[in-house]
Amino acid sequence: MSRADMLPIYQHKEELLSLIRENDVSVIVGETGSGKSTLLPAFLLEGGFVQEEKKMIAVTQPRRIAAISLAEYVAKLLKTKVGNKVGYSVRFKTEVSKYTKIKYLTDGMLIRECVTIKGDRSPFESYSVIIVDEAHERSIRTDFLLGLLKMELFNGSKLKVVIMSATFQSSCFENFFASTGSHSHSLSPSKLKIGSYSVPGRQFPVQLNYLSEPELDYLEAVMITILTIHFTKPKGGDILVFLPGQEDIHHLYLNLTTISKKIETLFEQEGEITFYLGKQRFENIERIRLFIQCLYASMPSEQQSKVFDVLPENYRKIILSTNIAETSVTLPNIVYVVDSGLEKLKFFQSNNNIDALVMREISKASSIQRAGRAGRLQPGEVYRIYTKQAYSDFLNSQTPEILRTSLSETLLELIYVLDNYNISRKKEVNPEFETLTNSSNEDHILLNDQQQVSVKKILNFPFLSYPSKESILSTLKFLYRLEALNKSGNITELGIKLTMLPVPPFLGKLIYHSIEFGCTSEAITLVSMLSAECLLDYCNSSNQKDQTFGSLNENSDHVGPSKKKLRFTHNSSSKSDQSYKNYLKSIMTKFGDHVGLIETYNTWISLQKDSGKIYHGQNNISFSNNYEQINFCNSVGISHTSLLRARSIREQLISITRKIFNLKTINSCTMFSTLDSDSSSFSTDNNQEQQQEQQKEDNKWTPFYKCLTKSFWQNVAKLDPSSNKQYLTEVNRQLVNIHPTSSVSHLKDKPKWIIFTDIIQTKKTYIRIISAINHLWLNDYCSKWFITTETLSKH
Repeated sequence: MSRADMLPIYQHKEELLSLIRENDVSVIVGETGSGKSTLLPAFLLEGGFVQEEKKMIAVTQPRRIAAISLAEYVAKLLKTKVGNKVGYSVRFKTEVSKYTKIKYLTDGMLIRECVTIKGDRSPFESYSVIIVDEAHERSIRTDFLLGLLKMELFNGSKLKVVIMSATFQSSCFENFFASTGSHSHSLSPSKLKIGSYSVPGRQFPVQLNYLSEPELDYLEAVMITILTIHFTKPKGGDILVFLPGQEDIHHLYLNLTTISKKIETLFEQEGEITFYLGKQRFENIERIRLFIQCLYASMPSEQQSKVFDVLPENYRKIILSTNIAETSVTLPNIVYVVDSGLEKLKFFQSNNNIDALVMREISKASSIQRAGRAGRLQPGEVYRIYTKQAYSDFLNSQTPEILRTSLSETLLELIYVLDNYNISRKKEVNPEFETLTNSSNEDHILLNDQQQVSVKKILNFPFLSYPSKESILSTLKFLYRLEALNKSGNITELGIKLTMLPVPPFLGKLIYHSIEFGCTSEAITLVSMLSAECLLDYCNSSNQKDQTFGSLNENSDHVGPSKKKLRFTHNSSSKSDQSYKNYLKSIMTKFGDHVGLIETYNTWISLQKDSGKIYHGQNNISFSNNYEQINFCNSVGISHTSLLRARSIREQLISITRKIFNLKTINSCTMFSTLDSDSSSFSTDNNQEQQQEQQKEDNKWTPFYKCLTKSFWQNVAKLDPSSNKQYLTEVNRQLVNIHPTSSVSHLKDKPKWIIFTDIIQTKKTYIRIISAINHLWLNDYCSKWFITTETLSKH
């Protein structure tokens, strides 16, 4: 560990080992760059905390990129291979063995291990130490995990728990474990030994720069600031840019790519280089090329890892990131940070089951974390695209995720864990919820004595922050309608199976019903495509050739970060965007979004080199990259890497589904059809023979559409006759709009009845991933829940 003594935590090794030995719970605050995530697990291994042969040290992370990158780094540090002494486990990807002693994993994967352990065994029996890293982020999975760990320790477990935070707001964790009640504000002290320790970071001086006045166009101000840094600062320092979301990253990437090409044309000249940014003149520019990289949570791991690539000396790296780069990853060579001061957060509205995507100011804690990314290796500079007064108005910290997101997956797992493992004990009820079990509202499913016991079980769970009673009841009602819970609020056999599937419960329900309809292969393909995320190829430089995405305004004044001088287009359209739009119009409109995604995957698979080995769910055949598949992805604007990830997810889901539902084969209703690459073949043709073939094509998908209807009946909507553009959801009676990324948005004649997968609110309320259905199927397969007015009129 020759590089270990360079990190601040190395100087505190003995104190930390002593702290953890003497306490049940240790809270460690480590500033950015202290080495807490990498060296502490190695210290514990060396210090004898893993004496038993089958025990491990678990290090949980809120994001998969952190779990993977940390495991790779520590494995290299300990001179071992990933999967040997050091391993990792994230959703759909695991590298561990019987030799693994340090295991990095997402907090969700550790919770999943709790769900899959049978009998009275401890859900944490494989570990001697559990380190909960980045606890200050307060993800819903982290809060759930902390509650499970508290219950485990109160049952007398010898497990050592270490809570690590990058901020000094650690008292809430100490208070949480110090109380005996089901919430952290109980006055009764616990018998747990709790200690804390603070490790300083290796931080060089960081210069903070604020705007002198508010900027109306933050994205333009960010753009100007990046280029000003690049032209005026010496080489040797990379730039990290924090933006609110993927769309802003995409737009800025396109514009920077265009300007980068203009700069490179100047490098062909001899002598000094002068560049004009508006009327600002930059003279004697160094010949430093730009390498622009995107970073956000939904990107495939392989693309995320590119941010760690070492570049030649004549390159400057610009990383455009969401808040994922605040603490989850440590990026080398960052000297300059440009902070937009914004982030996008989801807020779940329990009254109508809608996720509202809200852009809002970051907290002071996040602002400090972002600034801490600079100055790790040398003095750094931070450019905050907001005023000092705006910073003073920021909240100290953001709302914990458990108070603002859907609880369906968490509560289902919680009910299952509490029903199956001996880790619960009698606890006081949070007084805030005394009125909850006395509710007389008939809209609630939990009313009788048995049902109240189920509610109290949830309320007695030690949450660090309690969700609202409305959110809990809304979630329980959703799970009841999903048939994951019975009328008593207890988990059903189906609910147990849904907890075993590594996908959200509503997607698990689709896989469950697909067995009945004989379309399991198609259902798993759809779930895999939805789980792969980031299907649009936003940040693929190969798709940016010969594109123009904005221009410099030659009539503007000189550039300054607090003035709007550079004009560029925010709604630029890349080849990827346009190709995907054309694809929607020509191909996906034929099938609808759900089947369109399946057929896209099938076509991609069929283009693999050995056409004799077509993967149809019967064998786990592995394919390598090939030109035909990549060319197909480029032509339709879909990420090849995401499809590779979808294939990997599909293989695992097939294996898991077979095991959970005891299936010998995976049935298909279509026997693997593929799309014709010629879009004209999908145009309307009056030829009778072609119409008959089209009818056969449509009929073979009928079982799958019926399966969709039975599974997603809570997401049915009917065309609003007053607008012929909007739809009215049947369950919550909410007016919604078709999202532009849906193929239905391109149809002139909108279908009367549709079913959708996703609903989200931005400036409008949108539904996404949509297919037309026959409303009579609602009566055939969902009559337990509702019958449409049109169906009643026919009887």
